[in-house]
Amino acid sequence: VLTFDGVGSVAGRSNVRIRGTLTVTASGAISGTVTLGELLSACVEVTGNVKFDVSLPADIEVRAEEVRKRWAGGRQCWVAGSTHPGEEKQLLEAQRRLASERAGIPPLLVMAPRHPERFDAVAQWLGREGVSFVRRSDASAVVDAGTQVLLLDTLGELLGFYAAGDVAYVGGSLVPVGGHNLLEPASLGKPVVSGPHHFNSPAAASRLGACGALQVIHDGSALADAEIGRAHV
Repeated sequence: VLTFDGVGSVAGRSNVRIRGTLTVTASGAISGTVTLGELLSACVEVTGNVKFDVSLPADIEVRAEEVRKRWAGGRQCWVAGSTHPGEEKQLLEAQRRLASERAGIPPLLVMAPRHPERFDAVAQWLGREGVSFVRRSDASAVVDAGTQVLLLDTLGELLGFYAAGDVAYVGGSLVPVGGHNLLEPASLGKPVVSGPHHFNSPAAASRLGACGALQVIHDGSALADAEIGRAHV
């Protein structure tokens, strides 16, 4: 925790008293965080990343089974969580490739945009792409063998879908957003795939990569060749 109390310039105003606290998650973050220099007297303590303290709900397997029965219908599926603009197109290209290269019923792509305000825009884009998709928010929706994408346009259900899926792709990583929580799907024992941008949680990415629990790909074309593709041979 960084505690500071000093006088400096803020938003063009001089002699402004600055007082507050700040928590950092790793020692490598300190040099980039403590930039108040001579203005502040600071004491820094590394507290660690609370995301490592993953606690799964007691009923997570029940949730997973309900998701599989309701939405997967016996199909394999891969779950793309917390996606951003620039990623959905690459995910769809990978899904189309999987559908064209795999015999029988192709895997289902569960696509979960990070921000709720994008749900409608992503649905409209999928429609323009001519994709057979359903929205999770549609209570009457039915996933059949021809459905390519399930748009997860609800809140609070991503963990259950991760648990139900065969492979997880964690978004914000093929675009320079910094990546999202890799530890959620990893804690469920799922193969985890991400892009190269992990600056939001470098420690998690490094540890998962070191033990073979994370596969990093550098562009969307590699998605279908990653664990996602191999899981559906």
